[in-house]
Amino acid sequence: MTTSLSRPAALGRLNAALVERPECFQSRKLLGECRSFVRLADGKLGARSGTHDDRVMAMAIGLAARVEMAKQMTVDR
Repeated sequence: MTTSLSRPAALGRLNAALVERPECFQSRKLLGECRSFVRLADGKLGARSGTHDDRVMAMAIGLAARVEMAKQMTVDR
């Protein structure tokens, strides 16, 4: 689940990962959704009309969870 604070942060992290490590992203379906992920008329980020952003959001949330887990592991040590 994302919030108005966590969603932009997660999407920013995904954007950075795509720029810094593009070779890590091999899913053509994910990359296709990334290409149709835009800033909408209301200023929010999302899928262009007629397209989906499920894979984009799943990857963004997964990367955010990975960062949180790594932080927790550091704290637990």
